[in-house]
This record gives sequence, C-alpha cells and structure tokens, in this order.
Amino acid sequence: FKYRKRYGKLEIIYGCKTPKDMFYKNEIKPWLNTPDTKVHLTVDEPDEDWTGTCGVVCVLFPQIKLNPKKSMVFLCGPSVMIRASIKDILKLGFSENNIYASLERHMKCGIGKCGHCYVKGKYVCLDGPNFSYAEMKKLGIES
Repeated sequence: FKYRKRYGKLEIIYGCKTPKDMFYKNEIKPWLNTPDTKVHLTVDEPDEDWTGTCGVVCVLFPQIKLNPKKSMVFLCGPSVMIRASIKDILKLGFSENNIYASLERHMKCGIGKCGHCYVKGKYVCLDGPNFSYAEMKKLGIES
C-alpha cells in the first residue's frame, strides 16, 4: 500500500479454506479503513466465530463493482482456483490481457538453471512468474 494513492478504486478478494488458514491478518486490518479500498473475505469452512462470506472466491465476484475496461485482475492461489476465477472473470467482461496470474508453482530452482519452468521460450522464474491470461494461453499454460 506504499503507492496506494497512485491508483483508483481497489477491490481485494481474499479466500482460504478456514479462518485459521488466513495469512496477513495484521496487514488486512488497516486495508479495511483505506479510502477507495474494499476488502472481501471468504472461507470454505467457517468456524463458529466467522462472520464473513462462506464459499470459494468466485462467490464474491458478483459483489465487485469495477469497470472491466479500466480494471486489471491479479490472481494468486491454487491452479483450480485460478482456472475457475479466470472463467468467471472473463464472463464479467474483462480482457484476457487484463487478467494476470502468478505461476510460481511451475518453478523449482527459481534462477533459470533447472529448466523445469521453461515453456515455449520463456522461463516462468525469470520472465514471470506473473503472466497475463492471453500470454498464458500462448504458452499453453492455462494455469
């Protein structure tokens, strides 16, 4: 949030399996009071103290009020979540060039030596790990 003022409206969707699995709890609290920032939290398996949304992150997409022509999406998480999210985000009118996903799970050494993450002329560890969905499709990596 160091450069938060450089950008317009920000919507953060954060989901995890249970409330106990949630990282960055201390970092999230100030976000809740940051101007032009909306934080949406969800868990798959709530405990008795959970008061937020229940379900996978995709259940929150209808609550997002962004202009797809002027917005970008950044995804990080398990492959199944990224695939499902991209499918739903495309339905909302976002361009394949404005949807980015982190592909670090394809990496091993992280420095381009092992070749594990080499795909069609790109090293995920060196050229990424964040790629637009359009580029992921060209590389044959759908997540």
